[in-house]
This record gives sequence, C-alpha cells and structure tokens, in this order.
Amino acid sequence: MRALVNVALLVVSTAAALWVAEMLAGRYLDRAAHAEHMAPGLLRFDNRIGWRLSPGWHGRHQHHDYDVRYTIEADGYRKSAGTDSPGAARINVYGDSYTFR
Repeated sequence: MRALVNVALLVVSTAAALWVAEMLAGRYLDRAAHAEHMAPGLLRFDNRIGWRLSPGWHGRHQHHDYDVRYTIEADGYRKSAGTDSPGAARINVYGDSYTFR
C-alpha cells in the first residue's frame, strides 16, 4: 500500500511540475512575441524581389532580446556603424536576416 501511495505522489507531483513549467514557458513566449517595436518604413514593396530596404531610412528596432538602430544609405544598403572614418578598415558580410543585425 505504501508503494502505491509513493507512485501516486510521484505522478501527481510530476504532473504539477510539468503544468507549472508549461504555464511559465507560455507566458514567456507570449511576452516575447509581443515585445517587438520598430520605427515604420524600413521595408518597401518591390515588384521584382518582393521587399527591399527603403533608401534614406533610419530608425530603431527593439525586441525582447536586442535593441538596435539602423541607417539605410541612399543606394538602399544598410550603413554600418564606424565606417564614416576615411581609411577605416571595412568588412562586408553577406547573408540573411541574422547578418543584418
């Protein structure tokens, strides 16, 4: 009889712990999904490629895990910080949205 009580206690406590973990994870994901703010106008529709960066745009993009400022040059490419100095070393990085940040 004692073994049955121990097993029942184990099952109930495990279920309760999983329920609490599920509730906490759900709240975190819900907060993260609604914690994004970006100044409007970064992207504009393009008939050929779908979307492109808006020339001359600058603004801020805040998310739950980062806060960055973007500047788009007149030719439609992102301007990197620290490249205004003459003779400064420049590194070009090509890729997807992860390289954009």
